Amino acid sequence: MEPHILAVDIGGTNTIIGVVNQQGNVKNRLSILTNGQEGRTSLLDRLIRAIQKTIYLSTDLHIVGIGVGMAGPTDLSTGVMHNPPHLPGWNNFSLKESLENHFSLSVFVGNDATLSALAEYKFGAGAGNSYKDLVYITVSTGIGGGLVINGIPHFGSRGYSGEIGHMAIVPRGPRCDCGGNGCLESVASGTAIARDARDILSSGVKDSIMRQDVGGYLNRITSLVVANAARQKDQVAVEIIEKAARYLGIGLANIIVALDPDIIVIGGGVSNSLDLMMPSLTRELDKRSTKWLGSRTQVIKSYLGDDAAVIGAACFASSSLYSK
Repeated sequence: MEPHILAVDIGGTNTIIGVVNQQGNVKNRLSILTNGQEGRTSLLDRLIRAIQKTIYLSTDLHIVGIGVGMAGPTDLSTGVMHNPPHLPGWNNFSLKESLENHFSLSVFVGNDATLSALAEYKFGAGAGNSYKDLVYITVSTGIGGGLVINGIPHFGSRGYSGEIGHMAIVPRGPRCDCGGNGCLESVASGTAIARDARDILSSGVKDSIMRQDVGGYLNRITSLVVANAARQKDQVAVEIIEKAARYLGIGLANIIVALDPDIIVIGGGVSNSLDLMMPSLTRELDKRSTKWLGSRTQVIKSYLGDDAAVIGAACFASSSLYSK
């Protein structure tokens, strides 16, 4: 029988489970809310039940291992996480060890964005192209990044490579969940976009359809609400999106001058608003990198969408199993 990997993507907002074949096709896909604020025990219990359900639905498939993408710095050999900003209670915890104790399968855990980069390289934007270096950036609840260099995923010395969401963009900027100030994540993520909208409307600004869209309940504003308003030419929303795009452009310019990749792929929920962001984003790229490098690095939306980390986790687990 064809070998399959049970793959998991634990993101800041949603956790996705699926069974992936050697061609990168996802079967029996299941999604649950991460709800990381409820603590590790709650999420772990719900995750184990979801995996058990997926295995039950996949009795006709030959599952040979489990791959997991985690939203935060993760040690490759032990699966131990290091202070994941959106998963309180997971510091120094090994999901690898926990899942191997529940299931009679080998478990391989890595950073979700690095695994997404691997998936895009093999099955998405990089498939059929001659790219050697690809950078993947997920812009969602937070901002993460992954690198493929010379066709190989770059995890760093401890598996922590690619945490570009925590590069300093505005040194005296908003506080970030990592403990720093003005990180890219704190000024350009979906969370930051929603926060800026709530702050502006809370200050007394009335002239915005966002207020009506949430029935006056400003705590219901999300980055999607802001994007939808921007598409309707709501000036407050347009300015918020443009501000986030400028900061994202600065972050991408830093990556370009440091790595000179063939292509940058943007994933995560905010990537659905990339068309709104591109004018401001590319102006920053042109000003900060294209002008003196001579040509603009290609920036595109993810081909694989929400399944990138799941497919990447399966790729990583499969290659780890068969390299033994």
